Amino acid sequence: MIDENFKKRLAVSRERVEDLFYFENSKEIGRGTYGLVYKAVPKHGNGRFPNKEYALKMIEGQGFSMSACREIALFRELRHPNLICLQRVFLTNEKKVWLLLDYAEHDLWHVIKHHRTAKTKKVPIMVPRNMVKNILFQILSGMHYLHSNWAIDVWAIGCIFAELLTAEPLFFCKEEDIKAQNPYHYDQVKRIFHLLGYPSDADWPDMKKMPDHQRLLSDARNEGTPIQTFPNSLQRYFDKWKINSQSSPYRLLVKLLTVDPTKRVSCEEAMNDIYFRKMERPPKETDDVFNKYPIPYAKKEQQMTYGMNQYAPQDYHNQQGPPMMQMMPQPGPAGYYQQRPGQAPVPGPGPGYMNPQMGMPMGMRPGVPQQAFMPGRGMPPQMVPQPGPNPQQQQQWQQYHR
Repeated sequence: MIDENFKKRLAVSRERVEDLFYFENSKEIGRGTYGLVYKAVPKHGNGRFPNKEYALKMIEGQGFSMSACREIALFRELRHPNLICLQRVFLTNEKKVWLLLDYAEHDLWHVIKHHRTAKTKKVPIMVPRNMVKNILFQILSGMHYLHSNWAIDVWAIGCIFAELLTAEPLFFCKEEDIKAQNPYHYDQVKRIFHLLGYPSDADWPDMKKMPDHQRLLSDARNEGTPIQTFPNSLQRYFDKWKINSQSSPYRLLVKLLTVDPTKRVSCEEAMNDIYFRKMERPPKETDDVFNKYPIPYAKKEQQMTYGMNQYAPQDYHNQQGPPMMQMMPQPGPAGYYQQRPGQAPVPGPGPGYMNPQMGMPMGMRPGVPQQAFMPGRGMPPQMVPQPGPNPQQQQQWQQYHR
């Protein structure tokens, strides 16, 4: 039993979030699975935190739930420039838990969404080629820190890479109600093999051992689709984007999307690919991934009134964009960050099955904290940026992949 006097002294000495930080306006900037995110800056004169913008996440519920403990434990363990960093944990007298996190104005979901929307408006604004390299290198670097041997996540990175190159999901197909215990999705697999070709025994010897292999062949026969004769049409698909089969981005993409997980490149091997050798990296002293490119992406804003929220601080000002994916300067060569101990080779499954809304195979999203690679969850329509013509970026279209 904790001494009551000790509890009273602790309550008096406990630091309060509202005493240390200004919250900018009555706006919520993000919403995760277990909490709300707000933008804040340190109050002048506290001297406790560097004078910069932070993200403060309030965990829903009271006290340290199991989900909150798991999230905090992961954040405390993971320290890498390309992952959101946990700076501090606060526990209020009302037993509310606050997490002080790094703040990032933009996220990858909004970047891709901006360019995809521009395409539908007949204004092709492609992601600048060196910005694509920066983003891909950061994803690979963060994943290499987490683990290097999960081929399932390398496949997911390949899907993201393809979407950065074209601003559209590579393996898009109709959505189905897929059960987690059996993620088999015939249309998804058919779309994958339509582009990559049906693998031969030499390409993927263990494919016949996959649980739903016979079901796939049966579904194809019933539909009258000669799936086993599908040739590789990936090059033809990328021809319309002026990305030829001898270009370095195409060749790296093929390595990332190798159907046999035992033959797929690792994150470290991908980081050493020739594609990155002429990479224009931003200066180390900046935290800007855009590398002097114009930033057309809208800041993420969501209005929210706290009249009914008893836990909201009383002194709010204005705030923007949730910290979903950290946009950091490029790190050094592959292997620069220390690999976490205990990483054993883990064989990954095959290409997997697609979530059409995300353009990424289900079960193949990188196993990192939510802010790092799941930026689109819970995003309301008003937070989707509205793009406009950008002549400077339009000029880059023709010379994009030279």
